[in-house]
Amino acid sequence: MPVLLFLLLCTGIRQSAAVEGVASGTVFFLPGADGLVGDAYLELYWQINPFSLHYRKDTTGALTARVHTGIIVRHDTGIVLEDHYMLHTNPAAPEHASSRNILELKRLRLPYGKFRVELTLTEPDFPQRPFVYTQDINIPSPMPDAACYSDIQLVDTLFATMEQSSIFSRNGYIQIPLATNFLDDDRKILRYYAELYQADRIEQALHPLVQHAYISRRTDGGMVQHLQQRDTVPATAVIPVIGSFDLSSLASGNYYLNIRLQDRDERELASKTYFFQLVNKHPVAREAAPVKDDTTEGTGVVFLDMSKTFVSAFTFPQVKAILEMLLPVSDVWDRKAIENFLKRPDEMYMRYFVYNHFLKINSKEPEKAWKEFSEKVREVNRLFGSNAMPGYKTDRGIIYLKYGKPNDRIMIKNEPGALPYEIWQYYSLGKQSMEGVFLFYQAGSSVQDYRLLHSTVNGELRNSQWRTSLYTKGETNANVNSRAEQYIRGR
Repeated sequence: MPVLLFLLLCTGIRQSAAVEGVASGTVFFLPGADGLVGDAYLELYWQINPFSLHYRKDTTGALTARVHTGIIVRHDTGIVLEDHYMLHTNPAAPEHASSRNILELKRLRLPYGKFRVELTLTEPDFPQRPFVYTQDINIPSPMPDAACYSDIQLVDTLFATMEQSSIFSRNGYIQIPLATNFLDDDRKILRYYAELYQADRIEQALHPLVQHAYISRRTDGGMVQHLQQRDTVPATAVIPVIGSFDLSSLASGNYYLNIRLQDRDERELASKTYFFQLVNKHPVAREAAPVKDDTTEGTGVVFLDMSKTFVSAFTFPQVKAILEMLLPVSDVWDRKAIENFLKRPDEMYMRYFVYNHFLKINSKEPEKAWKEFSEKVREVNRLFGSNAMPGYKTDRGIIYLKYGKPNDRIMIKNEPGALPYEIWQYYSLGKQSMEGVFLFYQAGSSVQDYRLLHSTVNGELRNSQWRTSLYTKGETNANVNSRAEQYIRGR
């Protein structure tokens, strides 16, 4: 850490006299009792530059800062919502204070009408130059009795979690929004989230429904450089809209992210557009497809006859099972789609999803990609399945499908004071260069009932209290030389 930065933090001196930050807001809707769009709410989120704050030492020598936060929602008739509170940063050592991530998110339920939202961030001891963010919002009344989109939200981070208490929790994921529409040289992947409402009210004759997402130079322009995604969507009341684009081939400039819902004849049923700015000093040449200018429109969707594909051989229960098999090998975006299908099944769209998944793996022979994957599933069922559960649903089967066969598999059956357990070690994990360890233990009476107890892999289950579950007598000191301790080494 540079000496100057260390001194600035320790002494409370800084170059900026104002709180610095970025903020944004997205309007979503709650489902109504009649199945239509219900009340609106604003998801307001912001990020504070930690180096713009004045820090003070506490009794332990750690640095903390305070920011007074004010939120006011105004209507023509006056203030309809107001909130004020003091944000205290968590204590941090001087060398970490400037690198902390200070994020906040508030969900504000709003009636219909036109509003102005004001967010003010001020340090109590330096009130002269606060950070101020304003946003005008128009929530129409009544909402249309037809398909419509929420606003589009850019996403910074998304990963699966069992945590439900976090303000960033959404549908089984921690989803941290990006509080700016500016993407610099360090961010080349644009990730987004929105919600599609009332698609179930579209008459069946217009199906299948197609969602077209693409990047353009203008609001009325066509896609640039084939940056588009097309997929069928189920006809349900609320549909998460999730996706990402690799922007590394685009030059610096202003762009638009567009989402369009179309019927089978490509007539537009709903749409939403989001403006963003990109700085990319060294665009990467695209080799996969020729570059098109922003006046070129996308081609139409070709609907496959599913009866002529390998998917036609599956029964509907088998299609559901295949989706469950795909969960471990899917990225976070596809996992969300699969989970939505399992909650609200739609056979036609589920078959399209299965086919498209293997088409992405092998565009010429998707059936071959399916057969190779099904061989892995059969191996997992043979290794870890039982009469009570197929192998692909077990914790060991899920990790096996996701990362393949471990380099080392150590099975411990009779260690004194411990339940039977297994240690799997991978020397490298896919695109990750790091090694990883998984600890499974026999949680029940069945010899096949092994549960994942702890791992050292980012994004997987981490359980700092794994010893209390593994060691039967709770005497962890007696197991200091166990194989589990040797492999995990306090990680």
